[in-house]
Amino acid sequence: MFRSDCDSEASAQIAHWWRVVEICLPSHAHAGPASFLPSGAERVDEDWDFWAEQFGAPIFAPSFASLYAAAVSTGELLVVDAAMGAALPEEMARRSLMLGRSVLSDFLPPRGMKILERLSRAADADSSQGHLITVFAVRAHGFHIPAIEAFGAFLLMECVLGASAVGVTLPASRIAKMLRRARTASRVAPACKPVAI
Repeated sequence: MFRSDCDSEASAQIAHWWRVVEICLPSHAHAGPASFLPSGAERVDEDWDFWAEQFGAPIFAPSFASLYAAAVSTGELLVVDAAMGAALPEEMARRSLMLGRSVLSDFLPPRGMKILERLSRAADADSSQGHLITVFAVRAHGFHIPAIEAFGAFLLMECVLGASAVGVTLPASRIAKMLRRARTASRVAPACKPVAI
């Protein structure tokens, strides 16, 4: 998914975040990006900056924080999920729902994550529920991954899978720069400090 070509600390941070992606999105290898879809290989950086400013900072960063906090209350979680979905462009919301609902239906919730079971039932009953970022945040909460770490992993997932969708395998140094720019735009996710998972 990415090539290691930068200092060991940045590579370790990216590898740590990728491990969080594997935990929060078990189908990442087949999923593809939920919202970052570059218009071509030559525009990955420009499109990423646009995505970070138009969607990452104003929609995904605050939604992720709210979803993570609401991961103990199905009712509140569904309200935030619906509000976030309504803020997205139609095609982006459709893709996010398709991927989130796929994770809910294709993978059994980890033992003890009753909130995922309730979210899955809600998504079965209402086709506008179950966005990917919601599933990602709930799984992160259930595995006790700090919200700030999980949001960094979400950014990494979107960046790497979006670039991969247009045939670009990003080197770690370029990923680090892109994530730094996205964190600056969102002012939410500071540099990763790996914790044991």
